[in-house]
Amino acid sequence: MAAAAGIGEDDDDAPIAGVPAFLEDYSATIPASLTARASLTAPAGPQAEPHPKSLECPICLEVTDCAQHQCREGHTFCAGCDARLVFPRRCPACRMALGALDQAIRNRSHEERIAVLPAACAHCGLPTTRGELGRHELGCPQRPRSCAAAEAGCTWSGMVADKAAHE
Repeated sequence: MAAAAGIGEDDDDAPIAGVPAFLEDYSATIPASLTARASLTAPAGPQAEPHPKSLECPICLEVTDCAQHQCREGHTFCAGCDARLVFPRRCPACRMALGALDQAIRNRSHEERIAVLPAACAHCGLPTTRGELGRHELGCPQRPRSCAAAEAGCTWSGMVADKAAHE
């Protein structure tokens, strides 16, 4: 049984029904690298990781773990720098007027790319990602802790394993 015309076929040069001719001509101006099917799949290997330079805030030049904001043109900057912009608030890249800070546009895909960057615990050196680092450090066995009686004046601080022996 033959398949219906146009369904399941891999003929990329066939015209699409209902598309005006001027749009078909426009498709010739799109670079082949953007239309190739191979470019739609995720790259494998080292180039798959986001480049930290492309994730830097253009104001503070840091890759921050805080929320990432963007202008209506898609230029991204960290929320900390956005909060320090003075009136009239403008995008640092294109100078487009920004709305009120409480209505900032979040760039969640940028935040996700930052969250998968490699990181290590400052206390035990465990390799992890930036997104998981905060959760790990809260329960890290090497993180210094204060005594439960610190409010009463005890100045002891040390590792969790030593805390039980102190108390």
